[in-house]
Amino acid sequence: MEKNYEKFYEQPKNCYFASGEPPYSVRLEANMRHEIVEFEDFDSCFLWALYRLLLRFRGPEEVEDFKVVVVDDVGFSLECNSVDELVANVWKSMTDMPFSYDDKLEEDWFVFDKGTDKDDIMELFDRWYSDGSKGLKEKYF
Repeated sequence: MEKNYEKFYEQPKNCYFASGEPPYSVRLEANMRHEIVEFEDFDSCFLWALYRLLLRFRGPEEVEDFKVVVVDDVGFSLECNSVDELVANVWKSMTDMPFSYDDKLEEDWFVFDKGTDKDDIMELFDRWYSDGSKGLKEKYF
């Protein structure tokens, strides 16, 4: 994983995205600004988009005119028209993440380092998804 160093809630923080050949481009639009980058998989596109929101806003209530569009190299696209849709896609990308018997993350993922407690990760989803981590668990598990 490539480490990207930026500020996270005003603190230096690593963020882990997959690196490699970028067949996917992602466009993030929020509050009259937009950014376009490329990644090797859909999950990294969604992680990057949420990461950018975390850097710029304190919570989803501050985000207006939101859209994320991910397009692959043959033109297939997937849109998220709300922060909830984006967070749900990030949630789905977490299903393969290994946790230890005591609910500690076994490898670096997104903005969380190896050894992070699962409850700390759930706080992110509680803050950024309208129905919290409980709502995501009910909907996707």
